[in-house]
Amino acid sequence: MSELFQKPAVYSVSASHAEQAANGTEWERMVQIILGPEVEPTPHVKLGVEYMYNAGFVPMILPAITADRSVDSRTLIVGGKLTF
Repeated sequence: MSELFQKPAVYSVSASHAEQAANGTEWERMVQIILGPEVEPTPHVKLGVEYMYNAGFVPMILPAITADRSVDSRTLIVGGKLTF
């Protein structure tokens, strides 16, 4: 197991590039990159942060209607888990 600040940690990395339709359509493509660490500062507590980049938006439902090729988003997600 990896460590971060001398505490147990895991890391995640995900990348995708999907070509979905003909050139010039709103739902032509979507690029997504996600990365982040999760650390366990004490037993039963995990804290994590993820950075997500999206270029283009192609949803799973009604992509031809709701897709938007102009999307260029950068998102930071912070969260925690408490298990007992």
